[in-house]
Amino acid sequence: MEKKEQPPHILAVPTAPEHWSDSSKQSYAYQSPPREYSDRHYTCRHCRKAAVFTGQEQREAYEARKAYIWQARVLCAECFATRMQIEAELLACAHRWQTARAKCNADTPFLRRWHGLLQQHVDYGGSRDEGNTHMLLALLRGREC
Repeated sequence: MEKKEQPPHILAVPTAPEHWSDSSKQSYAYQSPPREYSDRHYTCRHCRKAAVFTGQEQREAYEARKAYIWQARVLCAECFATRMQIEAELLACAHRWQTARAKCNADTPFLRRWHGLLQQHVDYGGSRDEGNTHMLLALLRGREC
């Protein structure tokens, strides 16, 4: 007889609203806080996989990192890590552009890479950077593919 896999035991994670961010303390949730964090199931907006925002992760987010209490997860762990990597690379591109603009302007692979990162950032739920996108398209226009 085959043994069925049991779902992981969900532990009740008590809330401590006094540790929430100042902005969270101004929300309705602070007036009537939940007694415990419970697992929140969601679908990743990028890869469409099922994911869970566990009670323990919620406590860390809301009480340790001081994220706003109504903030919800929309990306799974893998897609979120990818987005963070994209954002780090975008910062590096912007810094490189600020410190060596003339050299970067002549570096077509760099410009293409930066433009690609801007597009990927939007794909992963990031905000669209219209200014840099238009600048890069103008710089790349007319260069060979």
